[in-house]
Amino acid sequence: MTNVNPHRSYKNVPQQPELVWVLALALVYGIGLFIPVMEVDAAQYAAMSREMLETGNYLELYNRGKDYLDKPPLVFWLSALSFHLFGVSTWAFKLPSVLFSLWPVFSTYQLGKRLHSATVGRWAAWMLATCQAWFLMNVDPRTDMLLAGSVTYALWQLVAYQQDKKWTSLIAASVGIGLAMLAKGPIGLMVPALALGTHWLIRQEWQKLLHAPWLVLLGIVALLLAPMAYGLYVQFDLHPEKVVYGESGVSGLRFYFWDQSFGRLTGDNQFINQAGKAQQGGDPFFFVHTFIWSFFPWSWLFVVVVVRKLIQRICEGFPPVQKLSFVTWAGVFLPWIALSFSAYKLPHYIFVFYPLAAILLAKEMAHFSRTGWAVTGQRVVLALAILVAGWLLYSFTPDSWALVVLTIIIGLVFIYTRLAKNARLPKWTAYGIAAMLLVNVIMNGHFYRQLLTYQVPSHVVREVKRQSANPSTLYMWPTVSYAFEFYRGAIQDTTDIYALQKRERVQLLIPEKAWTDFLRQRVPYQMVRDSIPGIKVTRLQLPFLWPATRHQQVQNWRWIALGDTPPE
Repeated sequence: MTNVNPHRSYKNVPQQPELVWVLALALVYGIGLFIPVMEVDAAQYAAMSREMLETGNYLELYNRGKDYLDKPPLVFWLSALSFHLFGVSTWAFKLPSVLFSLWPVFSTYQLGKRLHSATVGRWAAWMLATCQAWFLMNVDPRTDMLLAGSVTYALWQLVAYQQDKKWTSLIAASVGIGLAMLAKGPIGLMVPALALGTHWLIRQEWQKLLHAPWLVLLGIVALLLAPMAYGLYVQFDLHPEKVVYGESGVSGLRFYFWDQSFGRLTGDNQFINQAGKAQQGGDPFFFVHTFIWSFFPWSWLFVVVVVRKLIQRICEGFPPVQKLSFVTWAGVFLPWIALSFSAYKLPHYIFVFYPLAAILLAKEMAHFSRTGWAVTGQRVVLALAILVAGWLLYSFTPDSWALVVLTIIIGLVFIYTRLAKNARLPKWTAYGIAAMLLVNVIMNGHFYRQLLTYQVPSHVVREVKRQSANPSTLYMWPTVSYAFEFYRGAIQDTTDIYALQKRERVQLLIPEKAWTDFLRQRVPYQMVRDSIPGIKVTRLQLPFLWPATRHQQVQNWRWIALGDTPPE
């Protein structure tokens, strides 16, 4: 790889000390550990991890006692291990994800340093750590955080191996790729292969594609995948009589190595087809607007510098390819293009290449002789962040002095930013970091906590536990949610209203839309609470965020006790 050093010195530019930002970032991340899990994905991962811990079966995956064939096992292994060490709780479930979120940040610094310079690595690491996607995935954990950390680490070690020829780097890269594939499937191998393979092809370094030690890498990866592959084979391939997604003869190995990742691109994924979710594949620009909000506040800078770079190359001509590095360009845009034509899309699919996007942006920003335009733009971003923070406070009136304390802390950081000098981050970076910390300390310390009171099933069962009551007598009807079962501490074994009626002191949570059906059952009941407002918290509409129109968006739930006598 060719090292490209920035041509500017930032010694005399007023900037802020990084330690202050580190402490502020740790505070915001730490608060997110205690926000209740959200439906559907994070709640399902939490409930399945608790189930894995209780059954002790780590090679075969089960969801509510039934065969599960979708996500690879790494997220469940890590969460079950955390539960084993610290007990079953919200923060124990989120801890592996938060720790993993730091891994790609450190790896981004090291990779940027290897590809370009320490300055580029430092800027890129800060961009990644403070983009909205990273804050979001620490609050609402996804397998994509594990994927991004493992892939970025693998790329760092692969670049180190190419530069230093040390076997330790090759082994470390193998471990990174193996973990990435245990987190999300074959895409964990495809992203590094596309980034480096395209780089070598363009530079006509064919011999590196046929490098014999790659066989050692693949062997180590296969060894790491062996426990998972064995579990899939035993659970599914040895039992063709099992019916999965409405079909028999389903191969767990084929699903993992093809359907789970490539099937999303081709539309062959049976899980998606059964759920009827493939309709999102019609928007080829879905990930463009996803990138704008999820990589904010750096996304607008990314668009500016990438367009500028392309225009510059077209006008001035391209230098010899041997002088260029294509790792970041290929690692960002080739997966982006492939995913854009996927039959199924979700925002977090593209988060895997955000470390490379941060490096690409930092490298280009380092070559600007003047960045006054970037400083001005990020000042506007900070002003918008202040407005958003005020709106979030208005949307849900603060009810805790803790929020006031946290806001004061962020205010002190702003003051310190204005006074501090001779640090290593430029102003355009400082304003962006400050904006994201301000918004997300309000989000994590206040907004999400208020919002999750509208996730009725988990909120009610947590309220029951706070009252030291027995949550095992609380049930949902006619359906069950993962967050409810996670906080309840057990799988709900039935939704049969007549079977529940025979049990003692049973209480039910019933959504408004099912209330008429419940009354048709003609079972005696006593009302505990007749109106609990609820909403799908991951699908918010603008009217819900406005207090005056919120009531139009909610669906009320009823909390009742079966039987003729009121609950104790």
